[in-house]
Amino acid sequence: MNNRRNHYRTLFVQPDASPEVIRANYRTLQRAAGTVPSCRVLRSDGGWYAVLQVPSLESEEALALRLLDLGVLAHPGYFFDFSRESFLVVSLLLPEASFADGVSRILRHFDCTVTGI
Repeated sequence: MNNRRNHYRTLFVQPDASPEVIRANYRTLQRAAGTVPSCRVLRSDGGWYAVLQVPSLESEEALALRLLDLGVLAHPGYFFDFSRESFLVVSLLLPEASFADGVSRILRHFDCTVTGI
């Protein structure tokens, strides 16, 4: 019996995500972040992840833990050696609907126009 953990399944990512899914998720992030003036997506030359710059309202670690409580896994920028805060690194390997939902949850945290949060 194989008891090895399947980390792809645990993290709900598609290890075989197509380039089209990755590009669609990146465009989704750019569009959504464009509606929240305090956030911006860093330029990407390709790859499986995207970097979102967010306001420094709390430490990156506290933010990542708060998002985790909301069901969103985003890595703090210091995991990727960013020299200052605040950056979040998100995987583009998720199914498009799941990715869009996670992005919405992240950006809702910084959107001052949303009420009732």
